[in-house]
Amino acid sequence: EAITDFAFNLGLAFQVTDDILDVVGDTREMGKSQGSDAKLNKATFPAILGMNESCNYVRQLVEKAKDALKNINLAHTEPLCNLADFIVARRS
Repeated sequence: EAITDFAFNLGLAFQVTDDILDVVGDTREMGKSQGSDAKLNKATFPAILGMNESCNYVRQLVEKAKDALKNINLAHTEPLCNLADFIVARRS
């Protein structure tokens, strides 16, 4: 269950970050046109929650993902925590 919680929260954090980057990301780094989601009228997290709340939500999701790892008895969860931290810091 802990790994499922980690994966769910990490996956959602990745999607929210992707939606944020569609608004503020560099087209050259992302490999797709900035604002392409808005042009397609997609329901994105920034469109629904706003940019600030979406950024806060990503941080909350990453913390929940990392907290889920505390509940399991795995010796080497550091790479998974690093992956979660990367989600918040990614730019493309």
